[in-house]
Amino acid sequence: MIGSRSPAHFAALRHYSARVTRNRRRQNLLTTQRLQRLHEVQITGNREADIRQIAAIFVEPQINIRSLPGGLDFTRLIAREICDPMESERGIVAEYLDPVAFAALELLKQVAPHVDYEQICWAFYFASGSMAINNANTGRVERLSSGKCQTSDTSYVATMLTTFIAAAWDGMLSTNIGQQKRSPARARRSPQQRKKLV
Repeated sequence: MIGSRSPAHFAALRHYSARVTRNRRRQNLLTTQRLQRLHEVQITGNREADIRQIAAIFVEPQINIRSLPGGLDFTRLIAREICDPMESERGIVAEYLDPVAFAALELLKQVAPHVDYEQICWAFYFASGSMAINNANTGRVERLSSGKCQTSDTSYVATMLTTFIAAAWDGMLSTNIGQQKRSPARARRSPQQRKKLV
């Protein structure tokens, strides 16, 4: 049953949490690499190039770590931790991933100063979701593509994922969606009229 919390469920969470904690050295390495590269970024004013540069730093170190011994299991654990509703209680994401997120958000603010910070956060949050799905490495893309797509090809995956996230950020940060006005026709509708359209 979805949402149930059996003893086995909590035992599994404790097991995963212990495994993530044991990987603190690898987490520190990943965080340090990404932060160092983000701090070295120089915003050039070339919007497309700047966004792709930030996306590559967000993607590549985490993809590359999968080729190290135990790296695949590590990235799966990170994906599990990010998607776990109880992750805030353990603080692993806040300690190791949020510093990278805040550094990337600051750079995206420089790239898109006209866009509300709230919208930039949504753009980054959705990109994190695509990263988590890829890191889970469930074999689904291999199944959907009849084996043509292989997550084991880390170089190709990094290129594809960087391209996807850069395009998504470019689209979401091109206009300030939150300030778009409602159409005059919609604005004139009464509450009763709007209710009928639902």
